[in-house]
Amino acid sequence: IRLSEGTSIAEIWSPDGQYVAFDWTEFEAPNLFRRVADGSQPAERLSTRDDVEVPGTWSPDGQSLIFVTGDALSVMQMEERSSQLLIGQDAILHPELSPDGRWLAYAAVDSGRFEVYVQPYPGDGGRVQVSTQGGWSPFWSDNGRELLYIQFAQDQDSPPRMMEVAIDIEPT
Repeated sequence: IRLSEGTSIAEIWSPDGQYVAFDWTEFEAPNLFRRVADGSQPAERLSTRDDVEVPGTWSPDGQSLIFVTGDALSVMQMEERSSQLLIGQDAILHPELSPDGRWLAYAAVDSGRFEVYVQPYPGDGGRVQVSTQGGWSPFWSDNGRELLYIQFAQDQDSPPRMMEVAIDIEPT
């Protein structure tokens, strides 16, 4: 079932499988929309900002949607349809919440290339760099104890690699 009438570059399922959130370029800047997954109702526009907005990850309870806006991360509370800046930093992509919703992984450029980081969510706490030779598109294992990501090719003759790193969140 086609869910949007225009171009979309990212789509994500809600945790309960009832909705698909997506960006839609029907307007000057792609905004966030969601639609019932069976297509039985029209798409619901979630925002009207002038910035490009790309959905990233839902909270496990489906009450919050973390999305990329410009080069930063924002979070939208679905009940109020209000959003706030979560991480304001240049070149940040691919947010992914852990299955328990306590940890946020993402790719960011700090050292001249994308690396994968993990930090507590929501709330304060320092971030920890997980990748060592470049990385992006982090994805949590179902049990939340491993984080997978793509490591860039080191040269023209080698392909990108899927990497896995164990995540130990205790005691800190």
